[in-house]
Amino acid sequence: MPASVDRLFAVVLVVVHVILLAWATAGFVEMVWAAPPWPRVSNPLFSDAMLFLQWFVVAGASLTFLSGYSGRWPRLPSAMVGWYVVMALICAWQTFFILQHSGRFIAMAAEYAAYLAIAVYLHMSMEIRGRLRSVPV
Repeated sequence: MPASVDRLFAVVLVVVHVILLAWATAGFVEMVWAAPPWPRVSNPLFSDAMLFLQWFVVAGASLTFLSGYSGRWPRLPSAMVGWYVVMALICAWQTFFILQHSGRFIAMAAEYAAYLAIAVYLHMSMEIRGRLRSVPV
């Protein structure tokens, strides 16, 4: 992969994790504020316990990525694999036992493909390897 594309993909992942953190924060706010001033982001089919688990895991994964990337943490790729496994398990539970729409299995497959692609990228990328090995100045 060309270095410029590699760097761009790393930046895209930072932006995605900032957005995911904002999404989880909005979800937490919705749990305590019945009528937030935005369209709800929480799935009404999910119980409060499922929503708490979902928002906690999304926020945890986002914070791990953002702090690990900015802090140049060498174990970031492995830590993210751990978060992706947990998110995949939650996704499977939601898909098989809660969701009802006809495209839920395609959505689950796409989510799994994204986790796999990001995990492989984090482990193989020269940009990520170089960043996580270098000492901040």
